[in-house]
Amino acid sequence: MDYTYEAVLEACQDVKLKIKEKKNRQHMDMRNYLIALRYYRFFETEEYISKDFEIDRCSVNYAKSQPSMLLSVKDISFSANVATLAVQFPYDFPKIRDPKFKRSSSVIVYLDQSTIKKLDMFMMVKDIKRRDVAARELIIRALKLWEE
Repeated sequence: MDYTYEAVLEACQDVKLKIKEKKNRQHMDMRNYLIALRYYRFFETEEYISKDFEIDRCSVNYAKSQPSMLLSVKDISFSANVATLAVQFPYDFPKIRDPKFKRSSSVIVYLDQSTIKKLDMFMMVKDIKRRDVAARELIIRALKLWEE
């Protein structure tokens, strides 16, 4: 099925309105799919796309790689979120990342207030600005001790 640039622009306007109504994963996935499509198929610049979506160029730079990466790892949520767009505007996105590259995983941990205070003290002593970075450092240290 062939489609026009104008049809893609109309879809972009629809997604922009959806994001203004409610910013959620589904709408962001749709936006990222359209950004990548405009960048790779229609050769638009990041600056031009950023002005159209009213976001900064760095966000466009990140967004354009998402469809390729998420489709390559068969992310079901992303596939479901962009199913309509993928049928309406099919495109085989270029492979962005080396297949040997392994994505790191995140772990959500809930901590009580006394543990948070201790973590904050550790951050202050080590001059670390983010809790996730401090927690990662502590986990790596603990695992090294456990391995010994």
